[in-house]
Amino acid sequence: MDYDYSIDHKKRLKDIQGKMEEEKIDVYLGSRLRTLSYVGDVFCPWRSFIVIPQNGEPSIFTFVIDAERVRDDSWLDDVRGFGPLGGGHQIDVITDEILEYLPQNGNGRIGVELGMSNYLPEGNLTTEEFKSIKSKLPNIELVNAIYLIDELSMYKTTGEINRFRKASDIVDIGHKAVLDQLEVGQTETEIAGVAEHAMRKVGSEWACSFTGGNEIATGYRTAYAMGACTPATRKKTETGELASGEESLYQGEVGLEVKSSGDFGQVARFLGCLRAVPDIELKSLGTFVQGKSTAVVLDITEPLRLLEILMEIPAVKEVSGNGNNIKLVLK
Repeated sequence: MDYDYSIDHKKRLKDIQGKMEEEKIDVYLGSRLRTLSYVGDVFCPWRSFIVIPQNGEPSIFTFVIDAERVRDDSWLDDVRGFGPLGGGHQIDVITDEILEYLPQNGNGRIGVELGMSNYLPEGNLTTEEFKSIKSKLPNIELVNAIYLIDELSMYKTTGEINRFRKASDIVDIGHKAVLDQLEVGQTETEIAGVAEHAMRKVGSEWACSFTGGNEIATGYRTAYAMGACTPATRKKTETGELASGEESLYQGEVGLEVKSSGDFGQVARFLGCLRAVPDIELKSLGTFVQGKSTAVVLDITEPLRLLEILMEIPAVKEVSGNGNNIKLVLK
């Protein structure tokens, strides 16, 4: 399906600058990955900053080895590189830029991004960066304005929603490729490659580097307590095991393994009953590995109620697992 992916970046910038004016912030210094992506519509994996004035277009500062690519990918024209060169230190270049928007006495209120996260490359301003900026610009007031971008980015435009839809279409293709090609004896890394190849062929531009690419788990690795990160390993799939791939699981979707002590007809009858349960939609179905089990992807209106819903079904004997991977045994 063709989607409209367009985003009105200038309106987005205007909204940010309007909030800055309300909060009396002269310059917003963004340092988080998400802020650079939201404002510049570009991926910046190296330490990067974006200086947003109350009027005019922002400037992106990134590690010099990636500046040319960032400039080419972003809608913003002003992208500059910093590095270990004379006068090119990151603190020097961003404070010089901030000064351009302050009065001669150097007074001003600068919004920065301070906070904590369980996500390693979040990009919040570090203590050393904070102190260094304050040292270079002693008359400024540094205030935490992290909420400003976060609140605005909660509201999704049609273009953003359509990007999510396209991404979901692509991972469905990756999921189907795995279902079609998975064999006992394949390693998790091979399975990841199958999904990656299928998705790249239809336009995928990204595989999450933070968690080691597409996350694949087989056997016992699908049932880590509170497990939400399974980079593919060289572990081989075995008969009767569950295999899961996070490249195919989105918010509201759950991977479910159904095991039966009887024949596959029992599983099929159970899945027929499952289709009639309110709040559950069967998105895809296929036998992952040999044996009396199948793997399905469910679309759940209320994911937190899934275990409760499953246990209410008379044919269910046992439910176990966690997160996006649930194991179910029929009576």
